[in-house]
Amino acid sequence: MIKLTRRQLKIFEFIRQEGSAGNKDIKRLLGNVSRVTVVRELKEILKSGLLIRQGKGRSVSYAEA
Repeated sequence: MIKLTRRQLKIFEFIRQEGSAGNKDIKRLLGNVSRVTVVRELKEILKSGLLIRQGKGRSVSYAEA
């Protein structure tokens, strides 16, 4: 069973609802968190296999796997 933190679950549900999202969208969703925190949370969700990364660099977005 995959364990997600509340923040990670919030990110996953947002991406699931929107279809895909970029770092800026997720940063806006979470409010007062750093870009580094957003990237760290996304890496954990990617590692769990729930999300896939699309694109590279500034145009990267994330979608449900």
